Amino acid sequence: MKATTPTVWEVKLSQIVSRYKPLDQWGAGVITEEAVRRAVRKKHFDFRVHDSLPGDWPKKLLRRYHIERTACLVIHPDDTPIEIDVGCPVLNYTHDSDLLVIDGHHRLAAAMIRGDKTIRVTYGGQVSEFRRLFPSARSCE
Repeated sequence: MKATTPTVWEVKLSQIVSRYKPLDQWGAGVITEEAVRRAVRKKHFDFRVHDSLPGDWPKKLLRRYHIERTACLVIHPDDTPIEIDVGCPVLNYTHDSDLLVIDGHHRLAAAMIRGDKTIRVTYGGQVSEFRRLFPSARSCE
């Protein structure tokens, strides 16, 4: 069986951040936009991807990493689509905030801070739920 590549969609960023708070997802306390902007001004960037970090970092270092990683992406955008899950309400599988970001928290936070109007996503879950949440989504294919 041949694997298929998920369709990439362009959605309004405001429709995601109204349901999901990208700066409060890392277990390091809420990261503020001002902290990220300060890191940008001071050119404090972290280019490492999250998977490369040690698993036992103290909260203070973890917080600094997330601020500096997001700052890096504010200045050096990555257009890799974020991955979201919209659930499957027909099977009673839902998320507290209507959706869950599987991959791309830093890219999403950076896009929000830059003031981007749209963001590219791939999604899992019920098609009708995706269309309900993102009625103006358009395929990038």
